[in-house]
Amino acid sequence: MEKPEILKAAQAELQRHVWGTYIHQGVSIALGGHGIITPGCEVCCKRINTNGQYLRHLAEDVLPGILERALASVDTQGPKA
Repeated sequence: MEKPEILKAAQAELQRHVWGTYIHQGVSIALGGHGIITPGCEVCCKRINTNGQYLRHLAEDVLPGILERALASVDTQGPKA
């Protein structure tokens, strides 16, 4: 992958991780279940209450995966001639 493609893929992955709400432990009460609406990352279902926790989640949980995939794609292509 070229640098612009890597950047675009990294941006798309970061933007997927939204700080919103998700339903924890089943269906929500509104739908007749016993689930709890929890603040946090909707993709990872990780509880997040503060902006600092959200930034830490991006830095510690999301970014390493992005970098691993980016570096793997560079390694598989080999050096440019």
